[in-house]
Amino acid sequence: MRGFLDPYDKSLNLYSRELTKSELSSAKVKSITDDMKRIANGKRDKEHPNRPTLAGLSAPQIGERLRIILVDIAADPSVSNFKPELVIFINPRVIETSKTETAEREGCYSTGEICGKVFRPGQVTIEALNEDGDKLLYKSKNSFESHIIQHEIDHLDGVRFPSRVRSPKHLHRVNPDDFQKYREGWRTWNKYYPFDQWLKMYDGEKIQDSKFARIVPKNYQCFIETLPGSSMWRHLYVTNQNGDEIDVTENGNKSCAYMVSSVLYIFKLIDEPHATVKTTLEHMVEAGWEKVNKPTKGAIVRWEQHMGFYLDNDFVISNNSDEGFVTRHGLIMNDGRRPLEFYIHPTIE
Repeated sequence: MRGFLDPYDKSLNLYSRELTKSELSSAKVKSITDDMKRIANGKRDKEHPNRPTLAGLSAPQIGERLRIILVDIAADPSVSNFKPELVIFINPRVIETSKTETAEREGCYSTGEICGKVFRPGQVTIEALNEDGDKLLYKSKNSFESHIIQHEIDHLDGVRFPSRVRSPKHLHRVNPDDFQKYREGWRTWNKYYPFDQWLKMYDGEKIQDSKFARIVPKNYQCFIETLPGSSMWRHLYVTNQNGDEIDVTENGNKSCAYMVSSVLYIFKLIDEPHATVKTTLEHMVEAGWEKVNKPTKGAIVRWEQHMGFYLDNDFVISNNSDEGFVTRHGLIMNDGRRPLEFYIHPTIE
């Protein structure tokens, strides 16, 4: 019995071939389309009559590199659909698209927790064969359905939707429990999925196994505890347009972001070290860091023009601007500045 391939399976990146007319009546093709309908129906049975259906599915997603897609032409973008109209399209080909593009949310079992904002033509017409081998033309009824059809045809060409996003901030991390919230709030979603991690998924490179994931938080927290007294981030030299070397951290006076981002980079929690609080925060958010109301050990603390690491019992670690080295101190700084924001990353919670 067929099922979804792992999102890291590189065969999802391969082109699928067309079916010949003689293949349409074969037992194999019949079993593929039956399996696609079964999977799309969400394993609905007498005990679970209201399980939601999939809006679309392609044969390559279940391990068959053939140009077959399934579309629920009754799909509703706002709610789970309990009365599907599942239609099989064989050898589908786009023959016309609207000039106007629309943005819609997209998600996929073949991309794990990745969802995103994708721009595509708002209307599409396809030519295909039905299950009996008869030629048909189908025109999408709305932009949501247009996106479904194009999304599934992309699968036939080895393309998954994250490759279609136009900005890193359009690639979203959505836990299964948050999916209904995402349906309603995807336009303003601020939990991002790092694009480099999507590329690793595309290349079949699993980021880490579960055992490694369990020991990372402890290593990260222990590393932070050893920072007080270190002056290794006192200097950061860059070359200006005149070829002069400049210490942008001013002998440790402005080293807080350089220190924080360097530690995050060591543990692959950010793309690279940064020299300012602003750019560090921007790239933290792109790497999956999320704002929280209550910090836990290892959280990032932001004050006005300053940042550091939260320990526990309202103690933090940050670079001392006056001394030029890392110190342990309270949440309220000596000059009275109070914390403005806390950030945490899912892998260190």
